[in-house]
Amino acid sequence: MDLAAANSGQLPQPVGGRPRDNERKLKIEMFIREYVESRCEIKGSLTKAYKAAQQKFGIIWTTARDIHNDPDPAWQNAVRAEIARRRYERNL
Repeated sequence: MDLAAANSGQLPQPVGGRPRDNERKLKIEMFIREYVESRCEIKGSLTKAYKAAQQKFGIIWTTARDIHNDPDPAWQNAVRAEIARRRYERNL
């Protein structure tokens, strides 16, 4: 029996694997945003932020770039929520 045919034409979702480390990913994203915000440079500031994240978190700078440019709507909502939380705490 074909696996896709047994599941109404859809392949089953993979189970297992390494769990996502969203907390660390969020720390990296917020570090990048704060780094860019704190510097008034426009040209090259993102690349410098990625390289600073590389130094601080021990990751490859392309990983920092991928975290910052992640198009997943759930991820974008998490980032917006964290920004809102930090603004709220700053205004207390």
